[in-house]
Amino acid sequence: MKMLAINGSPRSNGHTARALDTFLAEAEAKGYDVERIDLVDLNFSDCKGCRSCKTEGSCIIDDDMSSLYDKIADTDHLILGSPIYMGSETGIFNCFIDRLYAFLQYKEGGGFNSRLPADKSATAILVCGSPDGHIIYHYLTNRFTSILKGLLGIEDFSAFIIPGTNRLDDVRESVTFKQNIPAFIERL
Repeated sequence: MKMLAINGSPRSNGHTARALDTFLAEAEAKGYDVERIDLVDLNFSDCKGCRSCKTEGSCIIDDDMSSLYDKIADTDHLILGSPIYMGSETGIFNCFIDRLYAFLQYKEGGGFNSRLPADKSATAILVCGSPDGHIIYHYLTNRFTSILKGLLGIEDFSAFIIPGTNRLDDVRESVTFKQNIPAFIERL
């Protein structure tokens, strides 16, 4: 079994990275092969909206996303993590999410089918400084549910927000974080 974590933070050692690493350690203890990728270390561009992926079967942009597509398709569980900046995920993470459009193919009669294997599971972790972030930014969990479950067809999907991190030395001190670990482990 494979688990891939995508860190959408510009800081590779920040709260988001620590949260992802904790989840990866739990998965590794359960026998998963784990990997974390920091988007800040990659070179990839925005989706051009050319829709070539709908006719060619894959994105035609030749950049570091090409190898990520293969890793995402090959993983059993995908963990996506981003801090919340100005009420949304980071810019680089948003760019990454936009590029997932390449996994969609047109469905006869309208809409999309996903090119991803049907047996995937995924988790989205959003980290924010506001102590009420889980309430204020709840729409983001709905957004990622809509993208990953609704569009990409990942039925086993969970999303949560870890609020109040600006007052913490380590995200692992967060009560919300600690509350979500058992549910994550149970899904492995």
